[in-house]
Amino acid sequence: MLLIGVDSRSLSRWRVIDQPCPDVAVVEAGPDDLEEVARSGRLVMGHLRDHYLRVIGDTSLLDGLDEDVRAFVDSWRDRTRSV
Repeated sequence: MLLIGVDSRSLSRWRVIDQPCPDVAVVEAGPDDLEEVARSGRLVMGHLRDHYLRVIGDTSLLDGLDEDVRAFVDSWRDRTRSV
């Protein structure tokens, strides 16, 4: 799952796989955890079992990311995850 607008206090319950900046983190969580993970950030994206991307939250946060972080997010969004 990818989180933007991360609440670092609640992030401790998930294993952080990557964090390109303080406001963006990729955490290890299953598709069934999407709603719970969404409480840890203002925007969460998760690849579901059917490989569709589910987005919960304020997508305008994407506009405020710097170029390198936005490229990271776009790359993460485009990948296919096998579940």
